[in-house]
Amino acid sequence: MFHHPASILALNSSRPHLVQHSRYGAKEKEQFFAMSRYSFANLLDWIYGGVDPSFEGNGGPECAAFLPWQQRLLESLIFLSVGVVEIVVSLQRIKRSHSKEVVTLLAQSRNKEESFGKNLLLVSLCLIFGLELGFKFASKTVIYLMNPCHVVTMLQIFLLACPPCQLAMVVFRLQMHMLNGALLALLFPVVNTRLLPFEMEVYYIQHVMLYVVPIYLLHKRGIYTPEPILSFWWALLATGLMFVYHFSILQILGLVSQYSCY
Repeated sequence: MFHHPASILALNSSRPHLVQHSRYGAKEKEQFFAMSRYSFANLLDWIYGGVDPSFEGNGGPECAAFLPWQQRLLESLIFLSVGVVEIVVSLQRIKRSHSKEVVTLLAQSRNKEESFGKNLLLVSLCLIFGLELGFKFASKTVIYLMNPCHVVTMLQIFLLACPPCQLAMVVFRLQMHMLNGALLALLFPVVNTRLLPFEMEVYYIQHVMLYVVPIYLLHKRGIYTPEPILSFWWALLATGLMFVYHFSILQILGLVSQYSCY
């Protein structure tokens, strides 16, 4: 049985505060969802809103759909599997010999005082990377901060700021085998999208600094001593990590945004 319309009106009129409260609640919910959508849209705009697909190498819908999903999935599984195997095998071999040399190298490093040159390099690298951050936010291309060269720059800032420890030794040896990208960036620079003043100059300075910092740290010795020349396990570990990073994080970001993260 349906209620009579008059009874419904009487019920609503007898409880006006409930009706008013429900209206206010609905408005607040609408405003909340509108603000959420607005904030998320702003976030995405900051991340890749300034990426122009008309520039060669920036990606776009056509670039994202270049490979069939079956081929992309197959290649990703192959390289991810290779990367995981490299990581597991190299870690097992490194653990056997790593503990023996850590104590000696740490003792050598702790006997040395912090130098002015290391602090100067730290300030210089932070300044250069800070300018790069500013360019990325100003041009709304924050997604490019996931570029491997920027990741290595952050690792080197950590090395310059961190006191000698086992973690610093591990990070140092890994980043030594991640510098091939910086060399390629200097030999084959992609600067057609760098339109802001001094943005191109910062590009070259940052990539040169990626080699200045390791050379300086190698001179200090201690925990900044590379592995023996015939030991390839650190190189294998770094290669496996880069495989996993490229074919998981970077590829997913590229597919979601349809823009290149490199």
